[in-house]
Amino acid sequence: MFMHKYQNALDVRNYPFALLLTAVVLYLSFFTPPTEDIPKIPGLDKLVHIGMYGALAGTVWLEYLYRYRREFRYRAVFLAGWLAPVLLSGLVEFGQEYLTVNRSGDILDFCANLLGASLAFVVGNWVVRPRWK
Repeated sequence: MFMHKYQNALDVRNYPFALLLTAVVLYLSFFTPPTEDIPKIPGLDKLVHIGMYGALAGTVWLEYLYRYRREFRYRAVFLAGWLAPVLLSGLVEFGQEYLTVNRSGDILDFCANLLGASLAFVVGNWVVRPRWK
């Protein structure tokens, strides 16, 4: 019953831009960073994480609202627009720690990713959605 009710809203084919952005996030998460001396700016890494996962979750929100604004289901957009990016984030950090030799997983990166997805969820639900009707 649950999956039948949300089947279309959770079909990844309905989110082409989010899929493209997911591929970009995965590439950026696993590629070998340049070895050149890049100036260290404190906190920049965490801001990048917030931005990446905020953009990913925000893109899911926009694509969901574009397709389903008339039959809005809070649980479906919660699963696709918040939980999926957070789970992806956890898997990426786990993969960086245990599947690569040039990257390392970091709980603070995961927290920044969680913050980015959460901010996108708040903005999507309380700012974008009321104006999109």
